[in-house]
Amino acid sequence: MIYKILNNIPRLQLSDFGIIWILFFSVFYQKLAPVGFALILISLFFKRNVFIKQEFKETNFKSPLLWFIFYYLLLLVGMLWSENTAFGLSKLENKLTFLLFPILYLLSNRKLGNSDWKKIFIFSLVFTLVIYELTAFVKTLFFHTEPPANYFMESRFTVFMHRSYFSCYLVIGTIFLIENIRKQFDLWSFLMIIFFAIGTFQTGSKAGFICFIFIIIVYAILFSLNKSKKYFVISLSFMLVAFSALILTKNVLKTRFETTWNTLNNFKVTENTSIESTAARLIIWNTSWKVWKEHFIFGTGTGDYDDAITNKNIDLGNTGVAKERLNAHNQFLNTGVQLGLIGFLILVMIFISAWLYQPFCAWRNLILIVFFINFLVESFLETQAGIVLFCVLLTLFFTPKMESNTSN
Repeated sequence: MIYKILNNIPRLQLSDFGIIWILFFSVFYQKLAPVGFALILISLFFKRNVFIKQEFKETNFKSPLLWFIFYYLLLLVGMLWSENTAFGLSKLENKLTFLLFPILYLLSNRKLGNSDWKKIFIFSLVFTLVIYELTAFVKTLFFHTEPPANYFMESRFTVFMHRSYFSCYLVIGTIFLIENIRKQFDLWSFLMIIFFAIGTFQTGSKAGFICFIFIIIVYAILFSLNKSKKYFVISLSFMLVAFSALILTKNVLKTRFETTWNTLNNFKVTENTSIESTAARLIIWNTSWKVWKEHFIFGTGTGDYDDAITNKNIDLGNTGVAKERLNAHNQFLNTGVQLGLIGFLILVMIFISAWLYQPFCAWRNLILIVFFINFLVESFLETQAGIVLFCVLLTLFFTPKMESNTSN
């Protein structure tokens, strides 16, 4: 997989190396990812044509590129009615990828295409997951705690990235691998799907598990429609094994689902001190909606949404989530509180424009659905782990230029 790309190194552009760097380190160690942006920026100085009119001409509203830029420009405008300018400036820095990467992408020359980006992304996930497994193994051997810690599960396992984000990317990697098998059976892809399934389970992410089961069900249906009986049976086997592992064994993920069910049956949205995962989300969703309704059109401002949500929780007696200063844990609500209805609509248009690009492409639709599900339970665009890869993956796989140069 990577060997084929290495053979093509002489023909690669510096911008290709920049994107490779971003894809790899955004998965493995986020703090090093900005170096990739610098490489793409430097590549522009070696171009004969600084401005490519055709590429901008091909960029339209059936692509998320312009909507990423609109989103960032609205963040800039939202500073006008923000009182907490320091926090607002940190959000502008945090989301600079939305402005920077689309522009660098449009201006740069690239030789690699979709199939290459998929391979690099899969390699990044495999490499990172192997490192996590080895790290957990070493810690288990040499780090002794009372009570004994399970380094193969949850946050102790995903040492470089929040487990919810990592599980999201494992599921997207699984989509790419299944697509490989749809074209032609590949043992490597099959083994990596199993590896990613185990990794998703180890993260303990409920959203990750749900997304994984969802894509397996979708592909089982697609395989049955295509009369691919062998792959249909394999898909059903994956689901059976996954549910058996969840239900018949004592595991963290099962405990988390049981806690969720108990929380739903015994819950109040005010005077609640709980910070348990599900309870905290239900509390904060209710609070965020109340705040959004008070600032429905323009929002509280780029820098004030965190203070507004925390203060409202204090007023409602939700001292647990107020003390932790939890955000909305739903990107649509979080954007609504921050930038109002206008920001919410722009965020929705990022998804719609990406879908309009190729509305009947199964793997692209599944990527959007996986992101959408994660947006419902996480403020996905409030950390670099979510911002960079959401922007980069949608830019790489949902824009006309790459398709005109490369195959799917």
